[in-house]
Amino acid sequence: MNTTLTTIPLVDLSEQHQPLQNQIDAAVRDVLQRGDFILGKDLAEFEAAFALKSGVSYGIGTGCGTDAISLGLQACGIGANDEVILPTNAFIATLIGVIRAGAKPILVDCDLDVRGVVRVARPEYIEATALIDLEAAAKAITTKTKAIVPLHLYGQMVSPRQLLDFASAYNVLIFEDAAQAHLAQREGYTAGGVGIAAAYSL
Repeated sequence: MNTTLTTIPLVDLSEQHQPLQNQIDAAVRDVLQRGDFILGKDLAEFEAAFALKSGVSYGIGTGCGTDAISLGLQACGIGANDEVILPTNAFIATLIGVIRAGAKPILVDCDLDVRGVVRVARPEYIEATALIDLEAAAKAITTKTKAIVPLHLYGQMVSPRQLLDFASAYNVLIFEDAAQAHLAQREGYTAGGVGIAAAYSL
């Protein structure tokens, strides 16, 4: 009996990194030589390029996605005594962003609608999209609800049309968490281009 164990690395980006290694090394050297570790030319160029690619007017680099959510909500005037709806499966960083803005996170369930999901041999194993359930979100609306943070997940976007209808019906802002759906598209919209603002993690 063969008892040799094979270790499978949790993350191995070497194959992806190798073709870009010289380009990345040159970019890092350039930043080191200029010494602009915060803000600077490269960030300004990235902000403009990513905003253009996302179909929005502006992009602002922050320390992390949590900062983007917190600062974005605050910039929209959302804070103490306000409620922000988000899905229960949002990463803790999204929740912390809402809390750091001073608002109260209101968690709602995920959508169990499996339309559009690839069908498998045994229907009982069909997985839901894991995107926010807008019907559950509607039931969570109160007079204190100021925003909804839909989580675009696994490259999938929450339906922009349904989000816009929801925001209009309940007079709330849409602040997208697009950290897992960079440049995803649906219904003629690009992730991050649906609401008042969006947060990414790169």
